[in-house]
Amino acid sequence: MMNRSKIFSTIKQMCPPIVLDMIKKNHGYFIKAQWEYVPEGFDTNQETKGWNLQSLVNTQLSKWGSFTQKVTSEGALGVNHESSDMTYTYDIVTHNTLLTYAYALLLTAQNKKRINVLDWGGGIGHYGVISEELLKTTNTELVYHCYDLSLFCDAGAKLNPHYNYFSHTDYLIGKQFDLVLASSSLWYEKDWKSILRLLSTSTKEYLYVTRMIFINKKDSYVAIQRPNLLGYKTEYLCWVINQNELLDFVKSLGFTLVREVYIGPSFPIFKAPEQGNYKGFLFKKHELT
Repeated sequence: MMNRSKIFSTIKQMCPPIVLDMIKKNHGYFIKAQWEYVPEGFDTNQETKGWNLQSLVNTQLSKWGSFTQKVTSEGALGVNHESSDMTYTYDIVTHNTLLTYAYALLLTAQNKKRINVLDWGGGIGHYGVISEELLKTTNTELVYHCYDLSLFCDAGAKLNPHYNYFSHTDYLIGKQFDLVLASSSLWYEKDWKSILRLLSTSTKEYLYVTRMIFINKKDSYVAIQRPNLLGYKTEYLCWVINQNELLDFVKSLGFTLVREVYIGPSFPIFKAPEQGNYKGFLFKKHELT
């Protein structure tokens, strides 16, 4: 099965621009769309199995060996841990995701002997491996903490017993992290602002929200994703957030925007009021005076 970049490349090569634009806008009329606008929001009656499935954990586990081999090699950091083709290392969206994360991680690690990183919604721990690899050129020790559903945490802990996995927010009590990462996770929360408020109190320096689709003009809306191309036999709802809404909210929590990063184009969302792009936003907490 082809990965995202190969699908886009093949379609672009075969279709004239006017036909390609028509396909993007109308593909949901002919096949069940991978992404589709949900006007009812999270209160929709559409079937959604969600993330809490052992089959999804098994899919990630089946790709773990290939993923770690690619990430720890000298090759390009363009291997998507969810891709059906783990031999392909030139996925531009994944490459941009990981290189911009490297920027956030290494900025955090400056002049520190040790950093604590909280990965919110980190699955079985892919960012732990990536972080260790990126920090090899420094003298900084990584302490990696990963929050997710218990199915993912249990599987991750068997793979990486030196990582700290947890599935209950009580774990955060009394802890502070140098970097809090929310990569393709915040948008699955119905009340994403409450989660973001929780994460803002858990970092003493940096907060990085990334690998999500953001829009500029319309209000935030909800979409359904059907990720069968990734080997996930499920459906889940997610927010497509207006970036100004996100920026204003995080700034109100006492943060300054350090850098906006562009990651790449998203899949078209069928019938959406506005199409967006994958982006990330790195914030720094105000210093107390």
